[in-house]
Amino acid sequence: MKSTGRCGTGTYDETWRYHQDPEKYLLYDRYRLCNMDDAVRANTRVIERAEPAAVGFVQEITRSIGLQRNVSYSGGKDSLATLLVVTKALGKTPLLFADTGFEFPETYENIDAVSQHYRVNVVKTNGQTRFQELFDRHDPPAVNARVVL
Repeated sequence: MKSTGRCGTGTYDETWRYHQDPEKYLLYDRYRLCNMDDAVRANTRVIERAEPAAVGFVQEITRSIGLQRNVSYSGGKDSLATLLVVTKALGKTPLLFADTGFEFPETYENIDAVSQHYRVNVVKTNGQTRFQELFDRHDPPAVNARVVL
């Protein structure tokens, strides 16, 4: 992929190369390894253009559906991005964490840290919850039929 700029900053023409390693992918230019700050700088304009549309979408869906709101949170980057957009659109919103009982300790630490940092409650399901029992009480999960346990 051709790009202009040192790690996306616009200073020269470079060729980005991906190298596969058993544990990671590295993105680097011909002079140095690119870091997270470089990635943020390279994508800032894209995010600034997309964020208002995402915030508006969340606000419109919330108005039109009228269900209790929550953010389904797994501890990953996509969940965090969703939390940030929903928080900007609606204010503090509870997190819903579906605990399978097979999570890494770091996942639990992340959920606790995020809930404390954003001062939001976490509603947790656990690995002991029986799917059939919930199905019988609430019907199958669907985009327009979410249940907070």
